[in-house]
Amino acid sequence: MAGQPDLSRDYLVDANGDIQLLYIGRVRVGGLTVNQAQDVLASHLHKIYHSVNIMLSRTVLGMMSVSVTGAVGHAGPVAVRRDARLNDVVQQVTPLPAADLTHVQINRASPGGESTAIVADLQSFAETGNALGNPPLKEGDLVFVPALPHMAAGGATRQITIFVSGAVPHSGHFDVAPGTTAFDAITLAGAPGPNADSKNIYIQSNGQTEHVPLDWKALSVSPAASSANPILNDGDRIIVPEGTIESKFLILGAVRSPNSYPLHSDLSLMDAFALAGGYADNADLKHISIARKSPKGTTTLQVNAEKIAIASTFMIQPDDNIVIGQRATPYHIDPLAAIDFLLSLYTIFK
Repeated sequence: MAGQPDLSRDYLVDANGDIQLLYIGRVRVGGLTVNQAQDVLASHLHKIYHSVNIMLSRTVLGMMSVSVTGAVGHAGPVAVRRDARLNDVVQQVTPLPAADLTHVQINRASPGGESTAIVADLQSFAETGNALGNPPLKEGDLVFVPALPHMAAGGATRQITIFVSGAVPHSGHFDVAPGTTAFDAITLAGAPGPNADSKNIYIQSNGQTEHVPLDWKALSVSPAASSANPILNDGDRIIVPEGTIESKFLILGAVRSPNSYPLHSDLSLMDAFALAGGYADNADLKHISIARKSPKGTTTLQVNAEKIAIASTFMIQPDDNIVIGQRATPYHIDPLAAIDFLLSLYTIFK
């Protein structure tokens, strides 16, 4: 209607089934059909506007992927809506009767590559509706559903202790239920970090000298495959080795191929020139600037590489940034252009 605001836009239905309307506030539409939700919205809007024209349609949120492991019937990646919560995912993978839903763990990678662990009491959500037991999930989350500890003779709780060390965010020992797999254990430790050699993870069994190799990529794709994801025994150790990080240096300026290059041992400044295709004809070798990292920060070195003795003995260090300047080009006067200019002036003044 003329003079009334246009409220047409996309509205997000939150996890409680509510949407937020301008001037109205929260309106519950969860569980309603499109026609029913349309009538509810109209009844709220008629309190403010005399004439309301509502056209409502439903769109679907994008999907995201999370992984679930532990005491569930269908471990592995799960595609869910982007507003999914823990209960939505766990119900999809069918928790086993032995699942401990009071200590479900969510491992989440931070932007810096580290992992944080969230422990949720999903059982309390199922029994009392406690929202804290049903937190929202994010893309890439790893959900671990532990098993209830078995009871040994005499009623004592029987658990096993496993160890995960190396390039993981949370290395150390974990007390887990029998039947815990290698994928479960690595997930508990926060998954391999960004500097991990994920293809050479291995299990060192207690009292054994042989290693059982693991491939994290294969584990992530098929955690239900027993051949790729063995069950751990008491005292087993999982070692996640660190990968080799290649050292590099950067060379810019008056060289034929400015770029970043791998740094091998005993590389001189002259060798760096050669890797970059040689220096340009107008390179100013007397004034080469090298930014070098040090414990106190970055320092800038000035090197005169015009002397071969210096260029061949000055050694490059990891992450050096080398900048080769250019010599100033002398200005040359073209005699023919000068004559033409003088003739032009003579014609004008004549």
